[in-house]
Amino acid sequence: MARMFGSGLTATLTVSSSQTIAVLMTSFSFESGDRPMVDITGGLDLRRVAVAGLQDVGTGSLTGVLDTTESTGANATTIQAIMQNCEVVTLNVKSSPVGASCAAVDIITNRDVHITSFSVETSLDEAVTLTINFSEDFSSMVPAT
Repeated sequence: MARMFGSGLTATLTVSSSQTIAVLMTSFSFESGDRPMVDITGGLDLRRVAVAGLQDVGTGSLTGVLDTTESTGANATTIQAIMQNCEVVTLNVKSSPVGASCAAVDIITNRDVHITSFSVETSLDEAVTLTINFSEDFSSMVPAT
């Protein structure tokens, strides 16, 4: 019996045209940033008044097996360099087609993120697992002054 890794989801993190990190995912999470309410109650108000504040940056995590056939120049050293250089990485998450009648589905497409941390874990009888934590990059959304 063949052993299958992952959940049918593949994450691709593209740093540049020459550097791609592909992960056959076993788990994935993404949490959009909270949008807090800002209290603007004044002295004459009869009850609290609040307005929506600015949304926090979204964060996420993906875990899986490094797909060495689809990755170019990806290893722990290059991921560390990406973090240290604060490089923006383009994240794509797709599902694999299950059968002839099923098509691949884009779950996250072209989301710019920063890798905030990563870990590599293994045991004697398992594949090497890579976990990458990331946060959204909103620098492209800031208007020029």
